[in-house]
Amino acid sequence: MLPADTEANAVIALALGRIFRLGSRPTQPGDVREYERCRALIIEAAAAELPAEDWRPNFARDRTRGAAGD
Repeated sequence: MLPADTEANAVIALALGRIFRLGSRPTQPGDVREYERCRALIIEAAAAELPAEDWRPNFARDRTRGAAGD
């Protein structure tokens, strides 16, 4: 979870609030565009705070994840 005093946390909270508000009322023109804009803000803010994932193969980590030959 992000620290409470970061700007990214504020952006995420506001964007999520907007998405919930969109979902709590009947659909109006432009709602899809607004949802996509808020979603992009959340993804961008969260990506800035999270470490990059390691996509390299790792047998010790992946051996029980249903790989062929198990």
